[in-house]
Amino acid sequence: MAIRIVEQGIQAVQNGNRDEARRLLRYALKEDLSPSLRATTLMWLAETGDDISFKVDCYRQAADADPQNNDVQQRLSYWLSQQLPSAQPPQGTPPQAMPPQGMPQAAPPSQQNVPISYPTQGYNVAPPSSMPPGALPTAPNASQQVGMGQNQGPMQIQGQQRVVGVLGGPLGDGSGFFVTREGLVATTRAVTGSQPRVSVDLLSGHRLVGEVVRSFPQYDVSLVKVNANVEHLATVSPSPYLQPDAPIVVTMHGGKGLRSKRRNTRSAINDNLWFPTVIHRNELDAGGAPVYDEHNLLVGMITRNTSRTNDYAYGLHISQVYRCVEQYAQESQQVQGQKTTTCTNCGAISRAPQYGAFYCETCGSTLPYAENVTRYPLPNAAALYQENMHRPCPNCQAQVGYYDSRCLRCGHDITTPAQQ
Repeated sequence: MAIRIVEQGIQAVQNGNRDEARRLLRYALKEDLSPSLRATTLMWLAETGDDISFKVDCYRQAADADPQNNDVQQRLSYWLSQQLPSAQPPQGTPPQAMPPQGMPQAAPPSQQNVPISYPTQGYNVAPPSSMPPGALPTAPNASQQVGMGQNQGPMQIQGQQRVVGVLGGPLGDGSGFFVTREGLVATTRAVTGSQPRVSVDLLSGHRLVGEVVRSFPQYDVSLVKVNANVEHLATVSPSPYLQPDAPIVVTMHGGKGLRSKRRNTRSAINDNLWFPTVIHRNELDAGGAPVYDEHNLLVGMITRNTSRTNDYAYGLHISQVYRCVEQYAQESQQVQGQKTTTCTNCGAISRAPQYGAFYCETCGSTLPYAENVTRYPLPNAAALYQENMHRPCPNCQAQVGYYDSRCLRCGHDITTPAQQ
């Protein structure tokens, strides 16, 4: 049944009925498809829209479904490189789209290996299959950042980047700053929200694609990785906290700066984490701008967090920002060589892709790549979710654990006899 729906969707693409094709292919993706068929379906779905972000999202999901499909990787790399304006217009023949390679044998023979010509209206670049050799970027997988057109390595950023722009979040444009020479940008969780990717604007005007690799909602911190090497980082203040009434400068993306001071308050706050200011929240962008002291030392990051009694914004101390960076580095080292993803709900690094699982082991939410697929219990993921760490439920025999004397799987109250 599922492959028949896929065939109908492909036929609709061939006939130029992209709305109907999109509906059919999305419906097919809700079924239990094999990895290769799911990747093929997603590749055809990418042909139903002109938006580059839509195509990139389809190819990313296809790469997650079938990592060994080189055609998917090439197409993903190409369309990632097209998300940003390049120095020269693309060369080549008029746009021509080719069907994804590796269509399952169950498809009708007339649909295999047949070039499909689409109306040229709305297509301004050719898909990767028609690009000349050597024109594709060399991104080895979907997680590698591409933001410099067709360059072959990380962008070398000269000079000091006091602040960068972080665009594409739910609250609008925000700010951020580099915290490592390997292109790791710190901003607020409010800026990135649950977006897996954002755009990072440099002072030079270059725009890079950034992957949100880790978030710490409890501290309002998000870490964004771009494919760049940074020559100079801002000098960090050695002081563990700010003195009351100490002058500060908030430098936002776009050239706007705010002079302020650390607000003196009687309320008890953790000086190693937060510091109050006299900056009103409506004076800020979406947040994430670096905060410098009178000696031009980096002392923190401004947020849009306020107290319940006033509209003054709080800043997060730079020492806490770097504690988050260190925790991310340790976690990345622990899962090195494994398939991982970032949970868009809690911000943690999840090892669920390594097990082919669907849920974050930290918060239990459905991971982005598994939202539109048929989900089912996986015995090999029991260790990941610690489902075998508790005594079996007398009612359903599950070992997921208990809360308030009730099984987390079936809700049975273990203080009462099990139903026979």
